[in-house]
Amino acid sequence: MPGCNSSYPYLPENLKFFAQFAYLAPGVLFQLRILIVIWGTHWNVYRKNSFFIIWSIDSLVSLIQMLLDVSFSRIHIYFPQLCPTFAQFLETYWLIPHLIYPLYLYCATMKTVIHSVLSINRATCVTMPTKYGQIWSKHLRKVIFFITIYPFLLLWNVIISEKYLDYVFGGFVISYNKRVLWASLSRFQLTSFVFTFSTNLICCYITLSKMLKLKKRLFLGERHLCIATSWITVGFAIAMIAQAHFAWFRGDQQWAQVFYIFDFFPNFLIPSFSASRDTAL
Repeated sequence: MPGCNSSYPYLPENLKFFAQFAYLAPGVLFQLRILIVIWGTHWNVYRKNSFFIIWSIDSLVSLIQMLLDVSFSRIHIYFPQLCPTFAQFLETYWLIPHLIYPLYLYCATMKTVIHSVLSINRATCVTMPTKYGQIWSKHLRKVIFFITIYPFLLLWNVIISEKYLDYVFGGFVISYNKRVLWASLSRFQLTSFVFTFSTNLICCYITLSKMLKLKKRLFLGERHLCIATSWITVGFAIAMIAQAHFAWFRGDQQWAQVFYIFDFFPNFLIPSFSASRDTAL
């Protein structure tokens, strides 16, 4: 089939998939565990805690992303032997890429605003402890609505544009032809990542400064906050570099693969560290 590179070596690409599957599969199970605990077995404990409600939404979108990666996105990239069959299937059932591609990007974009909100939530918990619960209880629905609607502000051009199969190496990725030429998703997302990165650092500084001034120092809490912030910072730093690459240097496919391989480490490492601080999780 035109487009698929039948001479591309299968084994190295297949091994890349299985190497990534080694952390994606546990990530799926871990995020599922978080949702079962927060929304199921311990709902009475967490339902009044705005931080965990918002965090569970992050777990949900991470779970959707990982499931799409394991069952769809990374298969047509790393299994060249399936390229002709898979490509023909998607061209026949064209609605699938038109739905899955925007959904995947929607989840990725939603995560940026969620982590900004979580950083602000932590900061207000420390700086306004007596009013924290009341403030977030009053505005939680508005915050969730904003989190839900925000990705559309970045993805509208992707949604209305035509999708196509972009053949790279031995497989392919789904991409789109911009209907509105100036509306670059990579640059939109880069701006969003920079905002989240900055918000996280500023809120961490405010939170840690307040904790250091407490009469009874919370040394363990301070250490956990620093470690969690470090993971989040590294994760979004990788994302910012990747988006800058896609925005200005799209021709270098080798670097694109490197970013893609490490893209999901934060999705597993950040929540696993946070959950390890909570015995119920």
